[in-house]
Amino acid sequence: MKNSIFASLAAGLLMILSSCDKNEDPIINTPTDPLAEWTLITTVSADDPDYSVKVYADGDLMVGYNRVQAKVYKNNQVVNDADVYFEPIMTMPTMSHSCPVEQPMYNATTKAYAGAITFIMPTGAMGTWDLEVHIEHDTVHTHAASEIVVLQPVESKLINFVDTTTSTAYFLALIEPSAPRVGINDFEVALYKRESMMDFPAVTGFSMAIEPEMPTMGHGSPNNVDPLDMGDGHYMGKVNFTMTGLWWVNIDVMDDQSNQILDGKYFVIDFQ
Repeated sequence: MKNSIFASLAAGLLMILSSCDKNEDPIINTPTDPLAEWTLITTVSADDPDYSVKVYADGDLMVGYNRVQAKVYKNNQVVNDADVYFEPIMTMPTMSHSCPVEQPMYNATTKAYAGAITFIMPTGAMGTWDLEVHIEHDTVHTHAASEIVVLQPVESKLINFVDTTTSTAYFLALIEPSAPRVGINDFEVALYKRESMMDFPAVTGFSMAIEPEMPTMGHGSPNNVDPLDMGDGHYMGKVNFTMTGLWWVNIDVMDDQSNQILDGKYFVIDFQ
């Protein structure tokens, strides 16, 4: 009996092995491009012909906060030890200006230099944007420049306002929620001020309060957390959406002396 069972098992194993095609291609795990989900904005050569740059963003460039990565090449090889900084310039008929920038740092995962740019105007009749990527590497200082297109989103992600007591212009950019959902969402904004037409430093030490409102339904929501200063101009809290639809997130800003410098403004968030 045992011999019969063993014979059957051996025969079954032989059939399984004989059914395998030795010419069948093995499964190959191809590494995923970490920038595959990013939008390639431009590819441009630098002043030094040995260098080139590919600029990616987390979507089309929009007025507001944009995550941007620059992949730098020397003789077609990725450069991972350069000093890189962004300089966006809008050229208008009578003047030029820049906008808030978070200068990039090398990201080993994407093999690119990751930062952020908060555009304060769209490309259009008022002017055009150019992005300069400056590269310092192996005693070489070169830069690559390319014209870029900045769109105005349907739902504004940027609030401009002026402190009337100091005449200081501020720019408040919405970062999160980027994919809103019903329930508690991260709420993050970045605050900058204009010191000159080319200098827009981050603002720290301020305080903020938020109040979500559903204007078509006439109600708000509970359990929201006011944004707190996290450094480098970023303020983080929580916002609660109790249902899908059109929401206004009303936001107040107080300066470091607790003077209210912004009220009556809101971000529009509409999702289904």
